[in-house]
Amino acid sequence: MLESLNDFLSPWASYYGDHTWLSNAVTFLHLAGLLWGGGRAVTADLVTLRSRGFDEFQSAGHLKFLKASHRDVLIGLTVATISGLLMFTSDFDHFLKAPIYWAKIAGVVVLLGNGIFLKRAEVGLELGGSSGSTAFGMAKRHAAASLFLWFATTLLGQLATTA
Repeated sequence: MLESLNDFLSPWASYYGDHTWLSNAVTFLHLAGLLWGGGRAVTADLVTLRSRGFDEFQSAGHLKFLKASHRDVLIGLTVATISGLLMFTSDFDHFLKAPIYWAKIAGVVVLLGNGIFLKRAEVGLELGGSSGSTAFGMAKRHAAASLFLWFATTLLGQLATTA
């Protein structure tokens, strides 16, 4: 089955490998998606982590910024995912057998799960009061995890291309 899939992907891999402009364009889109989505996520994470408390977070408009960030993060992740699939299929044999690549994919899955928990924390932040204070602590923990995961998955992605 894998051999059939490899045969199916062979024309794409050949075209991708023979046309530097194409591999450069796909790599650019991947990096652009990371910069767009990851940049917005990292900024939102840092804003959350640097806030001293829930009241400051809310009064400074950080909750609105956090809520507005999700769209940009999802756009960036979508571009990075599509371009990542194009890169994966261009060297199917390499990536399929590379444990570091699968570690990166696992990191992305954890990152997405963490994003879901961060989105849930927003509900408590919107409620305010004691729920807001509790949710703020949760948001800070998930922001710290997000910050780590964005950089870790980026590093793993780079290592996967050279492994």
